[in-house]
Amino acid sequence: MRAGFPFLFCYFSHPSRVHPASADSRGQRGRDCDTDLRVLSAWGPAVVTHDSPALPVTFKQKLRNVLIEEGNTATLRCELSKPGHSVEWRKRGHELIRNGEKYHTTYHRDMLIELRICNVTPEDSDIYTCICGNIETSATLTVNGRGYFMNFSLCLKHFLSIIKLYCHFLALPITFKQKLKNLQIEEGHNITLSCEISKPGVPVEWRLGGDLLESGDKHQIKQRGSVLELTIRDAAPEDNAGEYCCFVGSVVTSADIKVRGIQTSQKGRVILKPGEKYEMKQEGRLTKLIINNVEESDAGKYTCKTKDNQSTAELSVKGKTETLHRQHDSLKNTIPLTFKMGLKNQEVAEGGNVSLRCELSRAGVPVQWWKADELLCHGGRYQMMLKGKIAEMHIKNIQPEDVGEYSCAFGEQKTTAEVNVRGI
Repeated sequence: MRAGFPFLFCYFSHPSRVHPASADSRGQRGRDCDTDLRVLSAWGPAVVTHDSPALPVTFKQKLRNVLIEEGNTATLRCELSKPGHSVEWRKRGHELIRNGEKYHTTYHRDMLIELRICNVTPEDSDIYTCICGNIETSATLTVNGRGYFMNFSLCLKHFLSIIKLYCHFLALPITFKQKLKNLQIEEGHNITLSCEISKPGVPVEWRLGGDLLESGDKHQIKQRGSVLELTIRDAAPEDNAGEYCCFVGSVVTSADIKVRGIQTSQKGRVILKPGEKYEMKQEGRLTKLIINNVEESDAGKYTCKTKDNQSTAELSVKGKTETLHRQHDSLKNTIPLTFKMGLKNQEVAEGGNVSLRCELSRAGVPVQWWKADELLCHGGRYQMMLKGKIAEMHIKNIQPEDVGEYSCAFGEQKTTAEVNVRGI
């Protein structure tokens, strides 16, 4: 007590402020301090405030994504941890949004902030960001066209109907939409058999005769959706060994391929090549060797060869006259050779078998079988037999492409018949 007045002394470790306490501020803490101390003196109560660093502002509630139908008002809302801070809104992260007819920014309790977007359209769909100093929060606004929610049930119903149709499709039996077709090609080329099934992605098997075929150097197997392919590389006459079949479960389609051998011409053992001296021509089923500027040294035997067959003739040169004699072992006998009974037209259902038969006037005469201008060989679906004077050819598993004219020939003579598939 000094001069009759009481005094209270206190010491602070940090700078502080002492100010008189008013009726409104008594017992309250200032916004920018964390500690207060009431001091009673002779002049009345006072408040001592102790300064401390301010806490940083944060987003107590961040923006949330909004899904809304066209024509309505969308509201994006967030909340700050402290009042008295301004914010700005941006679209796409860089486009500043200003208040107007389209956009309205409002504050509630000085910390809850809203951005209202009026009469939204699908073009308003974007990312919106609220920025306060160096902090920000973002959300996506998605605007669906009118009738989206009403049409959702119709879309769902349509989707379920598609699922039902697909299940029905899976239950249908598998068939061949396109079957294999018989093919022919020259020796040394690649050939591809192709067919199509009614369902994609179904496992299949390819077989030659009864042997299972697999992809490798000789055969290449492909499946593209419902289209199935078998490619035979470097086709050779031995590839005619039987029927090629494609199996899908118990369903099958088959076809034959015919590989035409490459023909060569020889004089004795010397292979002849086309040039000024020799010309080689193919006219339908007729092969010609033309010898230019014939000399006596050209006399000799000439042979036309394929891989499986050959024919030989002898050329005699007398002075300037060229004589070409075609000799066949079957014509050495001087008895006239004719067809006693010719071929007869045949008609059969698809998939059936055909037998063509004729009779010659002499037994043991070799014949050739032709389809139009195409020479046929024994093997696969073609089975050829010669029993005494009777010549026969059997064709298995007749297909529409087998329709045509077939001939049995020897020398310059032949007999011809038509083969048709019933129903075509």
